[in-house]
Amino acid sequence: MLDRSVEVTIGQRAKLQAVVKSADVPASVATRARIVLWYSEGRLKKQVAELAGVSRPTVDLWLSRYQAEGLAGLTDRIPCRTS
Repeated sequence: MLDRSVEVTIGQRAKLQAVVKSADVPASVATRARIVLWYSEGRLKKQVAELAGVSRPTVDLWLSRYQAEGLAGLTDRIPCRTS
């Protein structure tokens, strides 16, 4: 999970804000970027969940993926098919 001691840098914040504002980004990905931004602003996970219209475990999921993978962690994953 995203630790309060881990801060989003100015550069990361700018990239997250660009994702939120982009017309080319799916709404679900923009919401995930908002989740990270709201949490990095010091909001409680419960508040972030309410603002985003998602469950608390969903907030944990996206914060965890962002911390592990950066912006790439906020995109949808396509399952691999085996032949």
